[in-house]
Amino acid sequence: MATLTTKYVPQPAVFKAIVDRPIKKPRTAKDVPLPEVPKVIDNGNGKRYFRGRLLGKVTDMSTNKVYALKAVPKVKLSKSADRYNKIESEIELHKSLRQRYVVCFYGNFEDEHHVYILLELCSRKSLVQTLKNRGKLTEPEVRYLMYQAVQACSYLHAQRVIHRDIKVGNFFLNADMELRLGDFGLAVRLKEGETKIKTMCGTPNYIAPEVLSKEGHSYKVDTWALGCVMYTLLIGHPPFETKSLRETYNRIRNNEYTIPSRISDNAARLIKKMLQPNPKERPSLNEILEDDFFMKGFHPTRLPISAVTASPRWSEYDKTGESDKKISREAIKKITIALTRQMKLSSEDKEESTEGDPCAREDNDRYIGKVVSPCPKDVVLNGGVSQSNRPKQDKVLEDLRNLDQKTSKYFPPDELLLKLSNCVDCLEERQQKPPIKSSGLLSKRPSGQTCGDVKRSGETQPHDAPKPLLVTKWVDYSNKYGFGAQLSDGSVTVRFNDGSKIALSPGKSMVHYCDQQDKLSQFRSTAVPTNLQAKFMLLTYFSNYMDKHLLKGGDSKGGVSADQPNFPFVDIWFRTDITMVMYLSNGTIQVNFFDDHTKIVLIPGGKHVLVIYIDKNREGTSYLLSEIASQGCTTEMIDRLRYCKRVMKKVWDLVEEERGPDS
Repeated sequence: MATLTTKYVPQPAVFKAIVDRPIKKPRTAKDVPLPEVPKVIDNGNGKRYFRGRLLGKVTDMSTNKVYALKAVPKVKLSKSADRYNKIESEIELHKSLRQRYVVCFYGNFEDEHHVYILLELCSRKSLVQTLKNRGKLTEPEVRYLMYQAVQACSYLHAQRVIHRDIKVGNFFLNADMELRLGDFGLAVRLKEGETKIKTMCGTPNYIAPEVLSKEGHSYKVDTWALGCVMYTLLIGHPPFETKSLRETYNRIRNNEYTIPSRISDNAARLIKKMLQPNPKERPSLNEILEDDFFMKGFHPTRLPISAVTASPRWSEYDKTGESDKKISREAIKKITIALTRQMKLSSEDKEESTEGDPCAREDNDRYIGKVVSPCPKDVVLNGGVSQSNRPKQDKVLEDLRNLDQKTSKYFPPDELLLKLSNCVDCLEERQQKPPIKSSGLLSKRPSGQTCGDVKRSGETQPHDAPKPLLVTKWVDYSNKYGFGAQLSDGSVTVRFNDGSKIALSPGKSMVHYCDQQDKLSQFRSTAVPTNLQAKFMLLTYFSNYMDKHLLKGGDSKGGVSADQPNFPFVDIWFRTDITMVMYLSNGTIQVNFFDDHTKIVLIPGGKHVLVIYIDKNREGTSYLLSEIASQGCTTEMIDRLRYCKRVMKKVWDLVEEERGPDS
């Protein structure tokens, strides 16, 4: 059907008014035409990114890696210095955050027209899109998503960061249907000694009442917003949403909302806890994770991709994750009880005069003191053992004594620290002299080379020499049990909060256990003693978790044999603002840098120290520390070795503190 059009001819007076109307300049930045993001973006340092059909997605033309791109037009920033400072603050804050459930920050740069931020691509989009497709989610899905959301916020709070804009639209799903928290435009990091912020900001439907009152707010505003997110996912709309902003704020102030009867009692109770008007009455994030909503309902280990558009069929999907569920959910209480009892028994075996008094665990604080980490330290040691259990305890202790025990060989860090200090001193002295033309380090070796007694040029290495071990994966679960790591040979080790250590050999056939007195035990994984069953189950849980969820961070070649007499455990670990430091019982120290994902490993052996450097592209190169000292190295390597010297001093202090002056 043809469309009838008519031409409008204005009357003379109207026409004159139109012609004489002055041309006005745009009043606000919103009226200014925004420059188009170019098809090919150059970061000014040799990297070029190709913008696809979608604006928020770019591809690195040299590596084909795909990123999410946030492009901020400078015309929006030039009108206000505050706006420019805001984007700079957002970049600096986000750059410092490295956590599994936080959108990964990859870099930033700018050109004439835009400020660009490269971020982790979350290909399943935000939860807003999922809700648009679905309307509302099932409780198992919400349990899965909220558990990850709370962990993300817990990490931020440990870094003294308040997000202040927690909402459904700022949670994203990656290709594996894992949650990521993003958009740190309103986030703020509290200064030392600072407890509250008075600036009013946030999204209206998620704003906490203390923000509206302008009396100051802190971390609990994120807890309130998480309650709103949970409500929205289960019900389909925010709890205080109305058509009027004023009415929405009134409902927030009066705490007026309703929870439909179809919502389970556990879910309704948790929402009410998080939406308490008084922030002091809201639960801590740890208490939220231990709530019945998470502990008693079905908790899937992953979500199918189809969940973006349709409700999962749990009866079929549940079968695929049955083994994981048995370890992570059904057995968790048994593990906790058994582990608590084992830790208790270990303390009684160490000091028999302690009669079941849980407060007598003085060594526990000492071990926890080695963990310089923002994570909470609520170790599972929550009760004594009654005298009625004595026969069972005696049997457990007898099982432990019957094991073939040896004393763990100890590698003190002082010798490595001395060699490293001498090397750094030589390098700093070299820096003060006139520069020598060099392409970096003069002598390189492939990262697979052994360090034992390193042969000189022209000599050969034995083919069966053990290769150096690196930490390729790690997981911090010290708020409950301990710290786990996977080594480059596939072995897995866990350091429990009570100071004991356990490891599983690469073939998963042998288990190595080191108690608090450094007594070693070795047994087959099919014949784990009764008293160590709980710790072995947790070791298996850590192993499965790292295999399934974490990417490798280093070379996977090399390793030691399963019957090695001094199997390496993670002896000391701690986190700084910029690194994760891990010191192994074989004397190896590894420092992972959060910012650029580089790693440096120092491995003592014989007369030499092997230095392995893994760059941003996960390519490893090894050097001898003595050759670095004599021949020099890049400025980048000098900075990292200098930093390693500082953390080695911290390791030495921790070892001295643990072993005492009489050791």
